[in-house]
Amino acid sequence: MHGPLSIFDPRLKEGAAYGFARIHSNGQLDLWHNGDTFLFHTGLHLLPEQNLGFFISNNGSEGSGLEAAVYKAFMDHYFSTQTEQEPVPPSNMASRAAQYAGEYYSSRANFTGIEKIMGLFAHAQISVDADGYVLIPSQGGAKKAVEVEPGLLQSVDDPWKQIVMETNAKGQNYLTAGTASLIKARWYETQAFHFSVLGISLLVLLFTLIGWVVASIVRRIKKREPQSLLPRLARNNGVAFILLMVAFIIGLIVVLSKSDPALGIPLFLFEVPVGLRYVLIIPFIAVMAGIGMLGFSALAWIKHFWTLVGRLHYTLATLAAWAMLLELVYWNFLKL
Repeated sequence: MHGPLSIFDPRLKEGAAYGFARIHSNGQLDLWHNGDTFLFHTGLHLLPEQNLGFFISNNGSEGSGLEAAVYKAFMDHYFSTQTEQEPVPPSNMASRAAQYAGEYYSSRANFTGIEKIMGLFAHAQISVDADGYVLIPSQGGAKKAVEVEPGLLQSVDDPWKQIVMETNAKGQNYLTAGTASLIKARWYETQAFHFSVLGISLLVLLFTLIGWVVASIVRRIKKREPQSLLPRLARNNGVAFILLMVAFIIGLIVVLSKSDPALGIPLFLFEVPVGLRYVLIIPFIAVMAGIGMLGFSALAWIKHFWTLVGRLHYTLATLAAWAMLLELVYWNFLKL
């Protein structure tokens, strides 16, 4: 079980064994596996060349850094960390900085369930400083790495840690170290793109709802003639879509915010909340209203509902509605 099962690149010292990960720590071969929930944190390290094993486990919701800190102190105390002279970035690193710099997300994530959206909040921004060091975010601040050959990085703080950059069949760069990779986000996978789409769409829909409500009140106060049937149905359909989206967002927040009273941990981490099943029905109903908005948008231009500004406004609201629906599809809250 200690032998190498998978090495992602022949230049890497790290990879996967049978049930263990293979790394080098302070120059020692380390076969390790850890495990965490919010309630416990465990690490097992085996150093076969030293006939030595290290195991630590603690419970509690605030001890996530203990295992790594104790293990590092143990290794630094018993094994020399003296290394060769620190490598320096190559002089032509600026010409390849764009290959490394960018926003990344972890390959160790759920991509097929609604948990996919949790990865959106864990993107890492990798950059290359003016001196040519690659800066990789980590707990306690960015870690420096140096390119020792094209596509191969070496950590400055931990010379035994290497990271390789490769390109997949889709032309997407990714950084691999050990048993997981950081994948470079394409423009439509970035936080800025999704937050912008969601934020702008929500603002357009909410201001549309407010505008329609105010216009309806003014019409009643001034005792104007009610709109004809089709324009009225078009706006009612739009209002229905917006209210459904508001209900979905509020329902999702309420269901997912419930926590265990003793542990203070969200209940959805233990099981699928019963209420979530009902909340996830709302987007399917919203699709019907969204289809209706598409139809009414076309009719508005064919039948000349409202003024030109009114037609443009309804079309913009329809586009915002479908941007919201496509976001729900992308994050697996809605499967068409």
